[in-house]
Amino acid sequence: MKKLSLTTIALTLILGFSSCTQDDNTILEPTAQDLLKAYKVQRDASGAYSLNYELNDGVASENIKDKITNTNNIYLYSSDYQSRSKMSENLEIEDGQLKIGFKDTNNQRETLITITDKKIVYGKEVNNSIYLDTYSITGNGDGTFNLDFTVKDNVDVSFAFNEDENIYEVHLEEGSGDDGSDFSTVLVKEEGVTLRFDFVNHIVSNTSKETTVEKVPRGSIDTIN
Repeated sequence: MKKLSLTTIALTLILGFSSCTQDDNTILEPTAQDLLKAYKVQRDASGAYSLNYELNDGVASENIKDKITNTNNIYLYSSDYQSRSKMSENLEIEDGQLKIGFKDTNNQRETLITITDKKIVYGKEVNNSIYLDTYSITGNGDGTFNLDFTVKDNVDVSFAFNEDENIYEVHLEEGSGDDGSDFSTVLVKEEGVTLRFDFVNHIVSNTSKETTVEKVPRGSIDTIN
């Protein structure tokens, strides 16, 4: 897997990702009251999404779908009857979005994850991901997130940080693919700021040779206290 450190990206792109340390006061520190330990949202090559999350000891969860907002609200609460700590669910993109809300009933904190994507239409030449094959975003519970992804053959990958919109961008375009197909990097969420990331596909028309940009999938993670 191609490991891309934030320090390397910052040196080469200037606007790259910021490195993080244990003393960085912008990182959200976990508290004793946190019920959620970690979670991962991932999409496989078929376009199917799944959610895996881990609870701390003595915690139970319940997924209640809000049909009005199409949000998978996962309520977390203390319980003496914890059946298991690791949970897994298959989720669906609806109207172009996937919404997950972790609601911690101990500290009334809510983590809202929104993914904007398109369903893969089989038999079509262009699918929802253009150059992206699979990806996952993992919340580590300390304000850091692992973004892991694979791209299709002969795709070049570069990184930038859009300061105007405060978005981490992964740029994908046709090329030699010399860096391989597997990539991993770390994103840092500042307290009180929504974490956003975009996969930016640069698509060259076979006829006009003009380049168009399509941002898909896109993700945002916010914490509401």
